[in-house]
Amino acid sequence: SMYSGFEESLQETYSVIALGHSPAEVLFVIVVIAITPGICEELLFRGVLLHSFQRKMGVPASIALSSMIFAAFHLNPVTFLPLSILGALFGYIVLRSGSVVPAILAHIINNTIGIISLYLIDKSGILDSGPGAGTETSILAVASILSLLIFLMLFTAFVASTRTRSL
Repeated sequence: SMYSGFEESLQETYSVIALGHSPAEVLFVIVVIAITPGICEELLFRGVLLHSFQRKMGVPASIALSSMIFAAFHLNPVTFLPLSILGALFGYIVLRSGSVVPAILAHIINNTIGIISLYLIDKSGILDSGPGAGTETSILAVASILSLLIFLMLFTAFVASTRTRSL
């Protein structure tokens, strides 16, 4: 189907752009895919859109709408729901802290974890065919769980540090 061809093309593009084969390339990828989007996307989606929507429609609707626009911006129907959820978390962080800076940092950390995970998976050779192939699913699952745990620990610390501030 047209959708599966689009998805394959998108995945191939992501893997070429996001995969550094040396530490220097990984650093470059972090600047291009973690730092720059972390700053620019948060300033646009949470700094401008979220606050603009909030003035017109309140907190829950403004978080939901800005998050869905953020997800749609990435042009990947497969990641729409997870990116909407991530966008909502970033929106909550902005409104809870009163600043876009913590969301910028969270966005950069999230993208950097993904880039470093891809690099380590590539270096391990587990995605290659041959003996040991097929373990990639378990490695990806472990990497995802570790990323989620890191994010939850940081998010919990953030919420605890801003406990007296309400939305």
